[in-house]
Parts: sequence; structure tokens; C-alpha cells
Amino acid sequence: MKDRLPNFTAEEADVVRGTIDYVGVNQYTAYYVRDRQPNATSPLSYSSNWHAEFVYKRNGVPIRSRENSDWLYIMPWGLYKAVTYVKEKYGNPTRPQCFMYENSKAQTTAEMNIRPSYSHPCS
Repeated sequence: MKDRLPNFTAEEADVVRGTIDYVGVNQYTAYYVRDRQPNATSPLSYSSNWHAEFVYKRNGVPIRSRENSDWLYIMPWGLYKAVTYVKEKYGNPTRPQCFMYENSKAQTTAEMNIRPSYSHPCS
């Protein structure tokens, strides 16, 4: 992806360096990740830029129990690791602020309970 983006001049880079306002975290599940080199015939896409493949099994064993969904697995430590990464990458962010925007578990229609939407600071 980097080669497809325009380059900043040194002056532009100085202007934007350190200007992040906030970090927003959406976290639902976790997967194993393995290297996948891009295929020359594959179309360019957001996910192909990662050069990674997301898999939920290792040696035939699922990463955890599946939720009421095809792609969600019960991963209680996944949220902790996501927020810890932000803390380690940006320091204990008060500036930029870190907000947890989305985190959830899959429910069947019968279990659904409409709740108010809100954002919550990570700290």
C-alpha cells in the first residue's frame, strides 16, 4: 500500500508529526495470523495490503469456542491485548486519548437486548 500513496515532503511530514487527536479501538475477536505474500493476479484491496492471512485453527484445533456467528470466537484476552498494544505504542495515552468504541459478543435474536450506545475512554 505504501507504494500507492503519495509521499510527504519533509516539511509536510514535520507539520503532521505528532498531531494525532485520538485512537479509537473496535475489537471483537482474535485470530491466528500467518504470512501470505501477495499474488500478482490478485486484485489490490484493503485486506491484501496486510500480506497476512487470518485463520481460526492451528493444527486443526480452533483458537477458542465459536460465538453465535461464523467469524466471532470467544476471546476475553483479545481486548486486553488490543488496549495494551495502544498503551505500549502511544504511551499511556491521555493525548492522544484512547476510546473503546466497539466491543461485543454475538447473541441469538432471542437473547438480544437493545442497549444505549456510548463511547468509553480506555484509561
